[in-house]
Amino acid sequence: MVTGTVGIKTSETDEEGEVKSYAPKDQIKLQQGERHRLIGLDDWGVVAEIWQHTDASNPSDESDIVRVQDDFGR
Repeated sequence: MVTGTVGIKTSETDEEGEVKSYAPKDQIKLQQGERHRLIGLDDWGVVAEIWQHTDASNPSDESDIVRVQDDFGR
């Protein structure tokens, strides 16, 4: 769920896709393994992230994130 306007790039590969704008109450569904990047635009934007676990015995958390590019040194 989006509040404000945000930009999001998605891609099946490590090459970044084009920026698509999302407005309040828009939703985006990412496939497992799909690369994505949240981009600030002209105003404040907030994205609520909801994870759907497909394997109850092996739930994912942020420790399994692979950062292809990280501008903030995380």
